[in-house]
Amino acid sequence: MRYLAGFACLAVLAACTDPEVGEQMVGDAMRPAIQEVVSKEYPLVPAPPVVQCVIDNANEEESTRILQAAIEGVTGRDNIMIVRIVNRPGTQACISDAGVPLGMM
Repeated sequence: MRYLAGFACLAVLAACTDPEVGEQMVGDAMRPAIQEVVSKEYPLVPAPPVVQCVIDNANEEESTRILQAAIEGVTGRDNIMIVRIVNRPGTQACISDAGVPLGMM
């Protein structure tokens, strides 16, 4: 157990010193909430690339709300926000670049 706590501390310290690690940790924490919405709203679409595009295109306020949803549960408001992020031109371009046909969206 002590080793696990030590590893967690090292991960937090690494996140503080390397912005990419911090961004990765935030993205990983956001993933379940986004996955839930994408799977529900777009059941025929391969979720992983869409989820990553939402992570990449969410602003700071949206990221904070998605993190909260990942902890407390996705609300209807969160669902609408994630769908709006999916429908942004930048996110749509990301999804298309990832090889997901936009006609499936």
